[in-house]
Amino acid sequence: MSQLTAYAKKLTKKNSDGSIKVAGYNPFLGFYAGNAPDLSAYAPLFGAKYVDGGGKSMLSRDPAWNRMLKWQKSLVDWYGYKKLASSTRSGGRNSPRLTRSRSASSR
Repeated sequence: MSQLTAYAKKLTKKNSDGSIKVAGYNPFLGFYAGNAPDLSAYAPLFGAKYVDGGGKSMLSRDPAWNRMLKWQKSLVDWYGYKKLASSTRSGGRNSPRLTRSRSASSR
């Protein structure tokens, strides 16, 4: 996750007013899944377990969940919650991929 964090910071571009032009990686849970917060993509990266061998929930007992959420929050804090939320509300218009798609379709 340290490599993802480093690249996210390196690839982030900001406007002159400090707002986010391009987020190198958006850490909002569910942003890339297109649905409500989806932890399934992150949990395995931290070794987080949903249930123990007896089928009981591990969400409050497995320290990996705490590490995962602290990582996510630290990246949100680095961007600034309000700036990231504003960039996210733009509907991804700041995504280089979407920018290329729009410019190609306008030809």
